[in-house]
Amino acid sequence: MLDKKKLLQAIAKEEALLSRLAKVREQAFSRIQDFKLELASLEAACSESQASYPARSSQEKVGLFRSLFRGREDVFPRLWTSRAGEKGYSPACTNGGMSGVCGKTRKPPVKCSECSNRKFLPVTDQVILDSPPTRGLKPWQDLRHLHLATSGSLRQPADTPQLDQVR
Repeated sequence: MLDKKKLLQAIAKEEALLSRLAKVREQAFSRIQDFKLELASLEAACSESQASYPARSSQEKVGLFRSLFRGREDVFPRLWTSRAGEKGYSPACTNGGMSGVCGKTRKPPVKCSECSNRKFLPVTDQVILDSPPTRGLKPWQDLRHLHLATSGSLRQPADTPQLDQVR
């Protein structure tokens, strides 16, 4: 058992510790307030910059999309899913899946590249608007330029940035 002097020293030591902890706590609260003010300022600046983007029509979005991304205009890929759940892309064709016309419906099946009835669909503004959103970019080059080709929709889910927010 401790004597009175040692107990008083232990109490003083613990009170000093509490005093230091109170100062540290006060400093932490002060830093948190500073961070909150900085965050509010940052959020206000972000909302102001987003508000400066004008609302764009579908045609304007398609024009912007076409100016940023390039690819073949005579054909585009269409996603397919097999009965087994496998997924892939094939050229979009006006005869795709038509019984007796599409090579895939014949016995034995004919690949698109070997089909005599293939008639590819061109990329139109409506195709760009209605394409399912995908997140792929593919760089390709001609002799003097590097372009980015993409497949995707301008009607994006709410949790992704809109095309008119791209700088």
